[in-house]
Formats: sequence, C-alpha cells, structure tokens
Amino acid sequence: MIALLQSIHKSGRRLWDQWKDLETGETISSATLIVTAANDFTRPIHDRMPVVLGRRDHDAWLTGKAGAKLLRPAPNDLLRMWPVSKRVNVSGRGDDDPSLVEPVEDNAAQVFSTPGGATKTTD
Repeated sequence: MIALLQSIHKSGRRLWDQWKDLETGETISSATLIVTAANDFTRPIHDRMPVVLGRRDHDAWLTGKAGAKLLRPAPNDLLRMWPVSKRVNVSGRGDDDPSLVEPVEDNAAQVFSTPGGATKTTD
C-alpha cells in the first residue's frame, strides 16, 4: 500500500497528505479512501465498500488510462470475514493492538477497559 501511495504521489494523483495538528504540533498522515457499491459478500454489512485495485490495474489507474471503470466492487471471493472484538468500535483510548482483528466467538460477550479504568462487559 505504501508503494502504491508513493506512486500515486509521483504521478500527480495525490490521494494522501500530511499536515500538522495546530494544538499538538503532531504530523498527521491522512489518505483518501475511494468507495463503490458493495459486492454481494459485503452487502449484508454495508451498502458501500472500498475499491480494491488488483496489481495488474495499478499502472492503468496511475497513468489515467483506465479511468473510472476500475472503480468497481471487488470479486466476492477476494475478501474474508470473521467476528472481531467490539473494541474496534472505540477509538482514541490508546489500546489499539493486533488483537483487534483476531477472530472471537460470534455473539460472545466482550470485555474491555473503559476510559476510567473499570471493565465493562457487552453482549
């Protein structure tokens, strides 16, 4: 992904930026996410999904030869899905880690820390 973003920047199709937070002085990197209609696989979750370019499509996208025809839903068999911790719905607490994408038992209660340090169980 980083190589693709660097190529986009060099080609003049800048879909990312870096800016400075005026309150903290921190450099923030941000990117554009292009979405399209959901495929059959993801539609039960949402009506849109990110565009996923295949490697063979990178050059055509970066040079502008392909245009919007590449902005289509991904094939249904390209993606995988599994239940994850409900902690993914809480941001800004500083406890993001790789376990957020590890599979959990579907419908299992999830335990996580609240900002005050107490634990909370959700169903």
